Amino acid sequence: MIVTVRLHANLRRPSSDSTVDQMTLELNDGATLTSLLELLEIRIDPEALLMLVNRRRADPEQTLRDQDDIRLFPAISGGC
Repeated sequence: MIVTVRLHANLRRPSSDSTVDQMTLELNDGATLTSLLELLEIRIDPEALLMLVNRRRADPEQTLRDQDDIRLFPAISGGC
């Protein structure tokens, strides 16, 4: 299956000439958001990520489908 992944904030990947914030990946059937995080070597606790699949909040164990649009946002904190 083919999915599109969009990385936000500090999850973006540096490349030789720019920053990669969107990629298309081929995954095995039955892949979950957790297995996607492992593949991308994102070692942030899934509880500290906002994960959207097709613009809806998703659980780390959600099974992905062909043509899913996945967006990953790290938790943001700060302020006074």
